[in-house]
Amino acid sequence: MVNANQIKTIVRRNQFDAVGITYPALSEKYYRAFEKWLENGYHGSMEWLLGVREERRDIRTKYPWANSVLVVLENYAGETVTARNGLQYSRYAVGQDYHKVIKNKLQKVLSDIRDIAGNIKGKIFVDSGPILEKAFAEQAGLGWIGKNGVLIGKDIGSFCFIGVLLLSIELEPDKPCRNLCGDCRKCIDACPNAAIIEPGLLDCERCISYLTVEKRGDFRSDEAALIHNWVYGCDICQNVCPWNEKWATKCYHQCYHLYQNEIRDYIGFEKKTNVDIFKRVFENTPAGRIGFEQMKRNIDAALKIYKQREKHE
Repeated sequence: MVNANQIKTIVRRNQFDAVGITYPALSEKYYRAFEKWLENGYHGSMEWLLGVREERRDIRTKYPWANSVLVVLENYAGETVTARNGLQYSRYAVGQDYHKVIKNKLQKVLSDIRDIAGNIKGKIFVDSGPILEKAFAEQAGLGWIGKNGVLIGKDIGSFCFIGVLLLSIELEPDKPCRNLCGDCRKCIDACPNAAIIEPGLLDCERCISYLTVEKRGDFRSDEAALIHNWVYGCDICQNVCPWNEKWATKCYHQCYHLYQNEIRDYIGFEKKTNVDIFKRVFENTPAGRIGFEQMKRNIDAALKIYKQREKHE
């Protein structure tokens, strides 16, 4: 019978940076936090989240065969991209699309597990489906959820991607990790929009990352002002985290840094660009999904706000 140690050996052989195992049902505290977030309307325009509440409490609602949840972390720490015109772009999106990279690696993990455990069932999630990835990662002992709502991976920091693999076999679970944020509130105080309402509770409509990535259509004038000089994502609350100062080191996964120079040039070039140039630079990155028009919207708004603020300083 296959055991947890054998599974973890397979995961490490496939070059993930951390691995943990937990139950398919989450502790009630995670579901209560998720419900509070929804009830306060802090999910912005992501209305689809309202329809998957029960599945997020216990993934067996949709996948009754699931007996274990394997969670992996992949370090992506690198540089925040800052262009010559002052515009910035989040470090998580300067390489190949992590959804595809991690899914492909987890597919290889599942194949390797089947080689020793037989034709077991498995289901892979990377920022997809009714999965509270950060909650599963914390419950699997991989780290803890910080006051900014981001997972702080033990010995890694918060610059990490999360992948989840449901398995039909029963495996010994790991113990949850203790939250080590203590009285620190650097992430809360650093947010220029006061988007962190209270520890762990984020108002998406004030979050730079949400506005530049998930917000569709034109910005209202008040929304445009909130993105400051960021054109995709935001690293502010993570950059000030003491645990990142202690643990974050540039990752060895070269695929997550491939397009850094091209992206810096693109957002620093203030003349009009076209769809073909956008596709050439971004189509293989996480930013490819927002499309040319949304990226143009972000750049135009950030430039306008940034130049206005420069005049007054």
